[in-house]
Amino acid sequence: MVKRMLLVVLAVLWAGQAVAAKKPAACPGGAFRATAESLPLLPDVTSDGLVIANGEASIVGTCGRTTAKLKRTRKGTRVTATWLACDGVNGKVRLKAMIDAATCRELRGRLRSKKPRSRRKIVAHLAQGAVHGGVAVSASAIADVDTADSGTTGENDRSSTAQPVSLLSTVGGAAYIVSNTDFDDDYYRIELTGQPVNITLFIAEPDRSDLDLLLLDENGDQIVPSSEGSDNVEQVFTTTQTGTAYIVVFTAIAPDFEAPANPWTGYVLSIGQGPSVAPAEFVPGEVVARMRPAATRSKASPKAMALSMGTLALVKGDPTTDRGVLFRLPEALAARAPVPAVAGRSKIKDPTTWSAERYDRWRTLHAVAEMKKRPDVAWAEPNFILRPQLTPSDEFYPLQWHYPLISLPEAWDVTQGSSQVTVAVVDTGILYDRPTGLVHPDLDPGRILPGFDFISSPSNAKDGDGIDANPFDNGDGRRGVGSSFHGSHVAGTIGAASNDGKGVSGVDWNAKLLPVRVLGVDGGSSYDIGQGIRYAAGLPNDSGTIPSPHADVINLSLGGTGFSAEMQSAVRAARDAGVIVVAAAGNDNVDAANFSPAMFPEVVTVSASDLARQKAPYSNFGSIVDLAAPGGDTSVDRNGDGFADGVLSVGADDSTGSLVFRYPFYQGTSMAAPHVSGVVALMQAAHLATNGRRFTPDELDQWIANGEITDQLGIDNWSGAGLINARRAVLRAGGVAGMLPPNLGVSPTSLSFGADLGELTMTVTNTGSGAVTIQSVTPSAAATWLTATTSAELPFAAPGTITLHAERAGLPEGIVQSAALTIVSDAGTRIVQVAVQVPSTTSGGDVGTVYALLIDPVTRTSRYQLATTRDGGYRLEFTQPILSGSYLLAAGTDRDGDGFIGDAGEAFGIYPGSTSDPEPLVIGDDQTVDVTLPVLEAVSVGASGFRVGPPPPRIEFAR
Repeated sequence: MVKRMLLVVLAVLWAGQAVAAKKPAACPGGAFRATAESLPLLPDVTSDGLVIANGEASIVGTCGRTTAKLKRTRKGTRVTATWLACDGVNGKVRLKAMIDAATCRELRGRLRSKKPRSRRKIVAHLAQGAVHGGVAVSASAIADVDTADSGTTGENDRSSTAQPVSLLSTVGGAAYIVSNTDFDDDYYRIELTGQPVNITLFIAEPDRSDLDLLLLDENGDQIVPSSEGSDNVEQVFTTTQTGTAYIVVFTAIAPDFEAPANPWTGYVLSIGQGPSVAPAEFVPGEVVARMRPAATRSKASPKAMALSMGTLALVKGDPTTDRGVLFRLPEALAARAPVPAVAGRSKIKDPTTWSAERYDRWRTLHAVAEMKKRPDVAWAEPNFILRPQLTPSDEFYPLQWHYPLISLPEAWDVTQGSSQVTVAVVDTGILYDRPTGLVHPDLDPGRILPGFDFISSPSNAKDGDGIDANPFDNGDGRRGVGSSFHGSHVAGTIGAASNDGKGVSGVDWNAKLLPVRVLGVDGGSSYDIGQGIRYAAGLPNDSGTIPSPHADVINLSLGGTGFSAEMQSAVRAARDAGVIVVAAAGNDNVDAANFSPAMFPEVVTVSASDLARQKAPYSNFGSIVDLAAPGGDTSVDRNGDGFADGVLSVGADDSTGSLVFRYPFYQGTSMAAPHVSGVVALMQAAHLATNGRRFTPDELDQWIANGEITDQLGIDNWSGAGLINARRAVLRAGGVAGMLPPNLGVSPTSLSFGADLGELTMTVTNTGSGAVTIQSVTPSAAATWLTATTSAELPFAAPGTITLHAERAGLPEGIVQSAALTIVSDAGTRIVQVAVQVPSTTSGGDVGTVYALLIDPVTRTSRYQLATTRDGGYRLEFTQPILSGSYLLAAGTDRDGDGFIGDAGEAFGIYPGSTSDPEPLVIGDDQTVDVTLPVLEAVSVGASGFRVGPPPPRIEFAR
């Protein structure tokens, strides 16, 4: 009986094994990499990846997804798939393969195609990894509920459906306009508490939809004058108003309106505190424009232009030259033609209800907008009015917090620079093309020397040749969606056209700029950079030319790890020639001693501070650092003005094929170094005026070592001798003192605890001569949550610090509290706006649906993608198997519904984040990579547009 039972058990076990042999476990597929012997998989195709998952198959980068049939057999899992079209193949492509049953890690089979005829054996092995993590979104981010993205289904097109917002918030949105009766205005509700509020609108594509900004009360009447600009920035601001208000982003319909092909345009609405951007003054009815060069025009330049606002008559200038000319509209008609009535919008849209001043302004700005769209016009702008004042009149100067931080306004009381001083920008080139006359409107051609392009590789230069005499920046495209125009941003900080009523200000208002192009699409070689340095210093070089004049200061906002003897040799030769070389410390948060050219003793090495005079999180550090300067931090808004705390300067956007001039906020030691270069230029101007000669690099080193041109920040291992102080620097170089009366300086001029900090520190200084005594520091009476302590017992003599403490206990969740801090001294009183945000436990930041993509770093095409939202915790969880290798990871919104991420006016991020240029994300076999990617609103202030060629690659995703 026992023997019979044993036989039964053995039979059952044998039967089970037999069944297992007949039906092995099905292999799930995965990402397989073909062996070298199997390549190419298809004719003229270099792809080596084959992905089989979820009933689909694809050949990476060649054949899109198609249905895959997987069938278990005794030998393994049989895979069959047919593609109707693949890159490089005209006919069908068929796959027949087997995945080994034992390990499910090897695939063998054949790929066949008829046109061209190919029959290829393939052997591939499982080579896959995974990416997990999350998207980091600001807690103050708000998503417009009504955009072109299919993920938004709300409505906010009237006051009754207005979307609630609060102080210190940023709204990412999109507006829609097709005709006078088919539009989509956006309404946002805010509670005003009597504290100043700045409301700023950034329009992604102002030429597509001319958006304006209103602030209305509950009766629909304007609380403050509307903003009706001609570019991509609109702003309104309050003072002591209280009660419910409605922020309206509305479509400014012109009488000759034509619907664009894509009726949506993205925008970013910032609600903050702090300095306001005052509207520019201009002469009503007058337009300044430059016609395109004759070679690009189809006919002679007109003497008059018929516009919907009237006929513009040429009154001054020759339109056949490369200079601006003056046009004038006829006098405004007494009877104004109203825009066709639209229900609920008569107070906004009907010019017959406007004042004469507002009507004239509106008429002029629309004439400018029409001029910009003409194919024979290079640029157009109002005829701005300037007034005598030493504080720059540049319209975006109030956003340049980094200048007061280093006492630059007080330095301008001593000198604004000299045209006898030259600063070389050895970088990506500059947005000034002499052959065509294309120039950023905030770069003064009269101050830009010819320069040179030392990029020896035509592909790296993107201009089709080797070294040449044109340092125009053809773009680098390093960000995956457009170019950085890094050199122009650096040049703008050093010497943008200043005190001219538009754009931004530069540190030095008069110095010459010498553009030297050494960085291209893939950076620059040490040899090319060395040649650029030698050229800038007036030394022999490969160009066979020497600039006249050569540079007094060379700015190197570039670098990399490791030592370069060639670069140091060039820097040493420049210093021996009497040229001061300023270099960025680097952005890797490591010791700068391993970073060239920052490591060279011959350069002035500059680290980066943030708005609070603290080390910027990315900045390199160490004993090699000589001094610090503002580099910014675009991940925060610590002054609560509604803008990221980046450095604002000259730039452009070429992501759509039109070179649109902009003023972006960047961060980095690349932004810190030009602050120092500009101050050194001011110092040379002061020294020349007093001594009739230039000071030497050795003299500058001594002044730095003695702490004579900086504000010492203490023993910190990152700031060297301290933060550059422009006033102290020019007074030391000029050998003068006691020129300025006592003056109370406060930095920052506004503060925000945000949702994460409980303590902030500000500084009080004497920015003049003599002495300043701080007498009292008093928060608003109602701000019981705010306390202030001083570094010395009151009264005390400046300089000193004030530490602010915020106590959130007992404050309502999700609400921003604001207060005023009054600082009284015997040299004046300053009022600093302070805000604190109490985070909500039930909600986080929301930028809308975010599309995350893994991108081929060579072709810039998307390989894998996912969509994530706030409700899903903004998780990054790619579910499909990912072929191991190197990718770019990018994420962003698509509020305008065009199928691309990375557009202006959208939230966007690219790995590793906002503190550096894109880096490959390497995924190894059987490896899970955990990442957190910051996604920030893409904000820049605008200038004008100019189409220069076909669009560069952009990041597209499949819906």
